[in-house]
Amino acid sequence: MFFCVDRAKVALDSCCQALFDSSVKPPTLCISGIGHFQNSVVFAKVKDDEEFDRLHTVASVYTVNIIFRLVSFSNLFLF
Repeated sequence: MFFCVDRAKVALDSCCQALFDSSVKPPTLCISGIGHFQNSVVFAKVKDDEEFDRLHTVASVYTVNIIFRLVSFSNLFLF
């Protein structure tokens, strides 16, 4: 179990380092309103534009990186 936590830490550390070292400017998100969940949680609604799509792309790349580092390929089976 600790091995998995160590691998997760390494994956997250590498993502953080890549983000901080990146010359890519962070996306500028436009807020288009305010929403809530059953009057308990308030959140900002983000405008679905090119900058929002860019944020999704960055998130996807780092998610794949983390999954790639966490998955033990010896446990995968190809059908």
